[in-house]
Amino acid sequence: MFELVDVLGGIAWDNEIRGALTVVLGCTVLMGSVWLILATNTGVRLGSLLAFAGFFGWMFIMATIWTVYGTGYVGSGPSWVGEEVVFDDAGPAEIATEKVVQVNNNDALPRAIELVRTYGDANLQAELDFVDEADITTVLTEANSALAAADPRHVDDAALADRIAVAIDDANRKSEQMTLTQLAALAPAVMDEATANGDLNFEDWRLVDAAGAGEAQTSAGAVLVEQGVFGDTGDFIFVNTYQRGGKNARASNDVWDRFSNRVYKLATLRHPTNYTVVQVQAVVAKQTAPGAAPAFAEADSAQPIINVVMVRDLGNRRQPTMLIAIGSFLAFAACCLALHARDRRFVEAQETYAAGA
Repeated sequence: MFELVDVLGGIAWDNEIRGALTVVLGCTVLMGSVWLILATNTGVRLGSLLAFAGFFGWMFIMATIWTVYGTGYVGSGPSWVGEEVVFDDAGPAEIATEKVVQVNNNDALPRAIELVRTYGDANLQAELDFVDEADITTVLTEANSALAAADPRHVDDAALADRIAVAIDDANRKSEQMTLTQLAALAPAVMDEATANGDLNFEDWRLVDAAGAGEAQTSAGAVLVEQGVFGDTGDFIFVNTYQRGGKNARASNDVWDRFSNRVYKLATLRHPTNYTVVQVQAVVAKQTAPGAAPAFAEADSAQPIINVVMVRDLGNRRQPTMLIAIGSFLAFAACCLALHARDRRFVEAQETYAAGA
């Protein structure tokens, strides 16, 4: 008796078992009560057949709705899958994959800060190409003054001056290290103007801005760590991200462009292979001073740019519900055919009896 109490007590506090028992109990009470009414009114065989026909018909409708909206019991979603890692030691060499060709050599592309200085207005230059040394000095000085003299994070004037100089130098390096992918998110008009003037040419590749490259960069970082190229995601920084392939995006938000692009996507049954190349570069090893902010991640210019080639896996989000819908429809159709055959036999028996009478 006490063992049974222990078992019941464990079930009461186990969410998974309790949830399973709740589902089983609900199905038994709800569907079982319907089956019981049908069985007592029409007989066990006919009642069971009617109950199964209703159940599978409802499952077919529910699974169809799930398939249309991509909800319910879904499969894996779309993701970027690493295909290979290419070390660009020799410059713009071809990537080993036959389907993908190395994107533009970064040495032949203008730096993002140069485009800001050339095409950016005064406000953009003040935002991206200006380091407020006075503000940095004030912030660090006030933060150091707020610490007690006995606090190990408190530094003397000489060390504070060095810390301020490092912070100003890091701010300048951060501005100089800005990538084209980052600039595409901060100032797309500058990128468009530079492309129109011929300063930027990515051939059949498309530069992905920082906002759209997040998922690909995360997947690329996981691939690099998994393959042992880097020990941690903090050992490198992302440079530029390029994309090629897939279905064409609409040219504008014009009504005709939206309509024609939708028709094109519906007419294209197979999805063209979608490639993304994420470029990374190792960072300079730095030590963070006690109590100071983490050291700025500076790209090591002596290290090569590494290209992570990835392919878009569209996943199978709707496949489970689609299979459920198809299976439920077949079972529903089988039940309906069985009911129809039973009705035919009943009618034939009545006709035979009437003819004999």
